[in-house]
Amino acid sequence: MRLTLDTGDTVEARVDDVDRVPDERLRVALESAALDGRLKVTANRLADGWHAAHLQRSTLEEPTEDWAPVGEVIDAVVVGTAPR
Repeated sequence: MRLTLDTGDTVEARVDDVDRVPDERLRVALESAALDGRLKVTANRLADGWHAAHLQRSTLEEPTEDWAPVGEVIDAVVVGTAPR
């Protein structure tokens, strides 16, 4: 995927996992050579509709909720698929 952030940065990343709760949340785990650590994009649906998706990064190797914001995703494009 190619993500364009509100900071003007573009991040190329490979989708590692997708966690979806229908009509509530979409979370995509990503890997990118440009950014160290684990990455995720999360979009949540609240009473007033879907909220902006944000790219976050954790540099800790173990599971944690310590995620740092990287930027708001303003565009996401699938640029290829990997063989299964």
